[in-house]
Amino acid sequence: MRKLLQSWLVSFTLLAFVWQSSLAWAETGARGRVSSVLDEAQETRAAEFVMRRYPGEKLMPVRILGGVQRPGTYYLPEGTDLLTAIALSGGLAPNADSEEIRWNQWSTQKYSTLALEDAMISPKERNPALGANDVLMVEEKTPLLSNNTLLLLTALSSIVGIVVGAVYVSRDK
Repeated sequence: MRKLLQSWLVSFTLLAFVWQSSLAWAETGARGRVSSVLDEAQETRAAEFVMRRYPGEKLMPVRILGGVQRPGTYYLPEGTDLLTAIALSGGLAPNADSEEIRWNQWSTQKYSTLALEDAMISPKERNPALGANDVLMVEEKTPLLSNNTLLLLTALSSIVGIVVGAVYVSRDK
């Protein structure tokens, strides 16, 4: 009986360690740092940016949203192209899908899907000039397994390990 209690104590200590490690891993996430609520709000909050080549230049608003480093409304010179707009927004975020950039043209009310790689390969044909009030939405890839799912799988595997260990120890007796 004493050996069974010792094995349970060791198993529960290991479970607590694995659980705590899983929680710490889930908090750090893919970026490798703990994000406070304030940091999260600052990262996802849209902002306004102005880019001008010379004083007095006519600017147009363009919204760049989704999987970019700095989403927000950008006041850009007329004729600014897709690649320049994405570069001004800090480039693509790590979870961005460069093949799915939705472009809503305000002037013609058309929707198009653009691929960033195509725009880089043939800039004259596939790197369109943006218009006033256009919206670029860079789609974000969703991970196959979320942190919560991995946490749950870790906890379940730890519990199964404890039960199997306890059964093994009790049979050994």
